[in-house]
Amino acid sequence: MRPGPLTSFIVLMLLLITTSPVVAGDYLNSAHGNASYGVDRLDGPYAIGNCAHCHEQHASIDGNEPSPVIDDSPTKHALFTSAYTSATDNFCVECHDGTIGVANSAIVNHSYSYRAGGLTTDFASSIKDIFDLDSVDIASTHNLDDIKTLLSSAAVGLPWGYTSASHPCEGCHNPHAVQGDPANSDTGRKTVDSRGYPLSRPSQHTPLSGWGVWGDDSSEKMSTYAATGIYQAPYYYGSTSNHEPENNTTDDGSNLTDVNTFCTDCHNKTTSIYSTTLGRPLYQFDWGTEIHGKGSAIDLPAKTECRTPFIDSNQGSYILACTDCHEVHGSPNIFLIRPIVNNNAVSLPVGTTYWGDLCSSCHAATADLRAFHHQANDGYACTDCHESGKGPQVNNCTGCHFHSSYNSNYRLF
Repeated sequence: MRPGPLTSFIVLMLLLITTSPVVAGDYLNSAHGNASYGVDRLDGPYAIGNCAHCHEQHASIDGNEPSPVIDDSPTKHALFTSAYTSATDNFCVECHDGTIGVANSAIVNHSYSYRAGGLTTDFASSIKDIFDLDSVDIASTHNLDDIKTLLSSAAVGLPWGYTSASHPCEGCHNPHAVQGDPANSDTGRKTVDSRGYPLSRPSQHTPLSGWGVWGDDSSEKMSTYAATGIYQAPYYYGSTSNHEPENNTTDDGSNLTDVNTFCTDCHNKTTSIYSTTLGRPLYQFDWGTEIHGKGSAIDLPAKTECRTPFIDSNQGSYILACTDCHEVHGSPNIFLIRPIVNNNAVSLPVGTTYWGDLCSSCHAATADLRAFHHQANDGYACTDCHESGKGPQVNNCTGCHFHSSYNSNYRLF
């Protein structure tokens, strides 16, 4: 990468002076700026965490360009390579690929189910692997091309200060503030003493000087989001006493980032997001009225409908977190469904029509759930649930139950 004269001058000034103590503090406390385990390019005689590991102010060390020598022309922000070409060919995955190559150490980024849920063996060991839809291990991802399109849209990205040059990872992460969660941990398990905060809300992207991490304040926890109801943390995998995300007895969301407020910056009832993977726009929904959100579910007193730690009498009060069911980057299951949910293994490969693994992770066994439907017959015909001409065969759960689904006067999700 050979930056132009003006770019070199700007970057040099940024390296020599501090324009804002708040921004400097955020960077020094970040995973990239940490002086012990921050950015450290293999071919670069700089201190760990130094800006020059990512931003090449001269593109020359002793007369030679440091590796990787990828681009033969100036790149935006003086990055050592172009910001984004594809999900598996972009600036971030030059280092976040689980190997020693550009980075001086192998950077391992585990899935949410592994870090917070106790998944025994992870399905991927790097961000690059997780975003690789061509891999046999990955069925769905947060499509980075679609996110890039959203960030450059006039309706969403531009009012938040994004441009067509923005890297899609910036939709969720501030590279100068992002923290590991857990911080600098090869084992990748969240504990009380290893927490960090990787998220920054896209709607707070402007002004950049105030674009800090999300979740580090008590007002940014699931316990606060669910203050009008109940947040119940699912069981940690392999346990019926400890809960996500820290494998301890805390179960009220006071140790979980308010991911609902974060996710609904984009996933809501007004924003249109086109999915190239699905070939259609994603369903728009209002988590404030959905029954897995802040809407009220109905308990059938004669039946046991929930699996522990959930209890039937609280059904009208439970407010779930997005990450209770969904992975954040990619998944071996469709629709980013986690491979473990509430101490239950879930398999939803591409082409599946059976969702019982997921639904029965928190609800009663699928066979029992089907019997419940006969008690809610107002407004329904037999063929709404039973496949015509196939006797007692019932339709798939997702034929009726999905984000924003309604039938007559019933909220079904």
